[in-house]
Amino acid sequence: MKKVFKLSECYISIGSNIGSSLAYIKSILYMLKNNKFIYCINFSNIYYTKPMHFKFQPIFINLLIKIYTFLSIKQLFN
Repeated sequence: MKKVFKLSECYISIGSNIGSSLAYIKSILYMLKNNKFIYCINFSNIYYTKPMHFKFQPIFINLLIKIYTFLSIKQLFN
C-alpha cells in the first residue's frame, strides 16, 4: 500500500528579545524558506512589544509565519 502524505497548513509564532533578535528571526525565515518540505511562506508584519511581567528586559520582536508542509509537528520542530 502506498503511503499518502497530507499537506498541512501551519502557523508558527516567532519572537525574541535576546541578543540580536532581528538576526535570529531572519535566520529562522531563511531556514524555513530553504527547506524543501515547506512551501508558500507568508508572514505578518513585525511587531515590537514591551515585556509584561519582567519590566527590566529588552523589547520583544514578534511575528507570525504561515506555511504549508508535509512534515509532522515533531519533524517540523527538530
